[in-house]
Order: sequence, then C-alpha cells, then structure tokens
Amino acid sequence: ASREILKVVHWNASMDRVTCLMVTNGRLERFIESFASYTKQEYAQKELIVVTSGSDQYVESLRETIGDRTDVHVVPVRGQFTLGELRQISVEHASGPLVCQWDDDDYNHPQRLSQQIAAMIAEDARASYLADNLHFFSDVRKLYWCDWRLSPVHIGHPGTLLAYKDDLPPYNVLLDRREDSEVQWNLRSRVRVAPLCGIGHLFMYVFHGGNVFGRSHHATLVHNYAFTSSRIIENRTALN
Repeated sequence: ASREILKVVHWNASMDRVTCLMVTNGRLERFIESFASYTKQEYAQKELIVVTSGSDQYVESLRETIGDRTDVHVVPVRGQFTLGELRQISVEHASGPLVCQWDDDDYNHPQRLSQQIAAMIAEDARASYLADNLHFFSDVRKLYWCDWRLSPVHIGHPGTLLAYKDDLPPYNVLLDRREDSEVQWNLRSRVRVAPLCGIGHLFMYVFHGGNVFGRSHHATLVHNYAFTSSRIIENRTALN
C-alpha cells in the first residue's frame, strides 16, 4: 500500500529544547488529556510532535484542540505503519536536541520535564527514566505505585524516556509492541542513563482497556512491582 508522510517546518532549535513525541490514532478524549499535561509543563523550551495515522476527521479534531499554538505540530501519515515506525517518524520530526516519549493515554505531572532534565544535568547523563511511577486502572479506579528497579531487565518505565536525540538508537520498525523497551535496552549500552527514584508521582501509566497490552500484562506489572499502599498515603500531598 502507498504511504505518505507529511513534512512540517520548524524554527531554529535552541540548545535546551525538548521535543515531546506522541503517536495517536482515534482516541480524542485521551489525546485532549495528554495534550493538557503537555501545556501545563513548567519547562518552557518545549514542542510537541503528534504523529497520527487517523482519519482526516481525527486530524481535524486534533488541530481544533491544539488551536493556534506554534509549538505543536501534527504529522498525518497514510497507510499501514507499525508502532515502531510511527515512533521513528516522530523522532525524525523533532527539532530539539532532547526528545521525550509522550504517550496519548498517560498523565504527566507539570514538573516531569523539568525534573528529568535537571537530573540528567546533575548526573551528567545522556538519558533518563523514572524508576518508579503511578499505575492507574481507570475502569476499577485503583491506583498503584510501582518500582521498576524490581525488574530483571528494566531500569525504569520505558514510557518515561527522555534523552538526547543524537544518542537515541532507532526504533525497531518491525515491532508493534515493546519497541520502547528495546530502545531502553540498546540505549543503556551506549550512554550513561540516569534512573530517577522517588518521584513516581510525575508519571501515571493508565490501563483503560484499549492499550497495546491487555489487562493481564498490567496486572502482572503491579503484582511484581507495586509498593505497599502506604507509599501512596505517604505521598498524598504530591498526588494532590
């Protein structure tokens, strides 16, 4: 099938700009919430790339939501793409020296970008991940706090990637899942990566039933990695 990628034009990149990378298709309500998380970020030097293989109507809805913001760019594509391909397209459209995974169905605290970048600078690292995070099951309204340091293969939640674009290994364009985990594994062998601990409230991973992975995968994560509920109680001020 023929495939088309529509190019966008960017302004000159400043040295500290971070490009948030989103792939979305047909989940407008979730996009609106994720977009709101982006607009509330305290870190000023940012842009958002939105890659979508959705319908023309969906593209128009995205643009209506975005309005006249000049720091947000929609990249429509036509044809069949894997998630790995779509993520790689988003990287190629990034104008900043830093890139950050920004999924359309998760929540991000207003300080996520600023705290991850500050930690990278402090630790002289080229990439960072959150080593713990919130995990929310929206259908049953249950919230967990998970510690990815308990994983035998991960150093942090793959969806919290923030790294220098020049150091980022390419996404595997054959993959429709675990493409971000593979990037993490490859990135660790190339550069210094800072796993950030104790600030898991900066990112909420959401299970809503339409995820790439089903409920059993999410249930396994919280079974293996979740702190006791006291961790949430201790941090209730930050969660508010």
